[in-house]
Amino acid sequence: MNTIEAKVWSSSTDKNIVSLQGEWTEPISLDATSELPEFPVEALDKTGREMVQMVTDVNQVDAGLTGTIYLSVLSACLAKQARVDLRTHTEPLNLYVCSILPSGERKSATLTIMSNPLVRYQSETGTVLFVDDITPERLGGIMAENGERLAILSSEGGIFDIMAGRYGNKAPNIDLFLKAHAGDPWSSHRISRATESMGSPALTICITVQPDVIKLLGTNGQLRGRGLIARFLYSHCEPKAGFRQRQRTAIKQSLEMKYGSHIYNLLNLPFLERTLKLSSQAQRTWDRFYNEAEAELRFGGKLYHFTDWGSKLPGAVARISGLLHMSRYGHKSERTPIDSDTMNGAIAIGRYYMEHAIVTFELMGENPCIELAKRILEFIKRNDVNQFKGRDVLRHTGIRTMKEVEQGLKVLHERCYIKEYSAEKNGKGRPEGATYLVNPLCKVD
Repeated sequence: MNTIEAKVWSSSTDKNIVSLQGEWTEPISLDATSELPEFPVEALDKTGREMVQMVTDVNQVDAGLTGTIYLSVLSACLAKQARVDLRTHTEPLNLYVCSILPSGERKSATLTIMSNPLVRYQSETGTVLFVDDITPERLGGIMAENGERLAILSSEGGIFDIMAGRYGNKAPNIDLFLKAHAGDPWSSHRISRATESMGSPALTICITVQPDVIKLLGTNGQLRGRGLIARFLYSHCEPKAGFRQRQRTAIKQSLEMKYGSHIYNLLNLPFLERTLKLSSQAQRTWDRFYNEAEAELRFGGKLYHFTDWGSKLPGAVARISGLLHMSRYGHKSERTPIDSDTMNGAIAIGRYYMEHAIVTFELMGENPCIELAKRILEFIKRNDVNQFKGRDVLRHTGIRTMKEVEQGLKVLHERCYIKEYSAEKNGKGRPEGATYLVNPLCKVD
């Protein structure tokens, strides 16, 4: 084992060179998404799982794209059909989802295949199930005439432009989008048209966008401040372009027919709002997840900087459990409690979206801890630092408080850039008294 001589950067009276013994692992990039979890396809119902896996393989795309679209198709079928009873409150079944991946990643082709049964059903029956591009004003009218439900399915991010009021120099008009996620009453009173109202609107949104759209989204204070961004489940998909092979197989016709029949059966359920109960074990499972998610909102937790999104995560998991349950049991759903296996599957999907949301919000520039960590890393590389203390960071980076230093150091420690070597009991606080050793691999570009 090699001994690495550490160069000390410290204003302390102890200027001895400290040798670091032991192995270092490769640091996890502050910008990388390669460590993100894969979509848990196994959590889906049998037909959905088979279709998602087949389309993923044939189109050679990230399973997160296909799986997320499938959940949105279930949402389009089942919104307003049921609510999940959590004892303290109920959750509807509609979802807002957003998959993020660059151009050329077969977003449109994947969305087209997965939503094809909706297209055929809409064409054959005349029932309006979904739209692509629509203004908020027109959206309210169609939903009011359509049993208070609708889906927006789009392979582009134009709906964000509409929400932000970028067309016609209008101010953001997102009231309906906010209320139609939670099922809150909505009404519109305009001189130019008749009054429209809904008691419990249920909107589904499924969009696939490029990373630049997400970056711009983060600059819109009104969409962030009013909580619209926090209502979406994000899938930060791994790009496949450049690594694909000539695909010589096609989706099996028998599977397409099976999948189409599955979606038609859900669409043909009697239109009434059911109450889905949890089994006692499923209730305990969801309660534990709720407590775990709540703990992540604390200082130092994964969701500390995303409390608006994190606060909605347990509810989103409950919604997903209802979708998975109804996709399995159809018209028997109300007579059969949601079991713990289904809830565990929903939680696995929720954990997937949690990790992907964190990266997405970092892309929006909404995680100051990452920015702090980058500034500390810049200090390390610029000065060829091998060992330092928290106070050195405070003095030489422009970071204003020791609390911010601690936040940045926590990220660097979690991603294997640094190790805590010692803690001095000087009464001035842990991050200042601790000595941090730098992973020599982090300075190799």
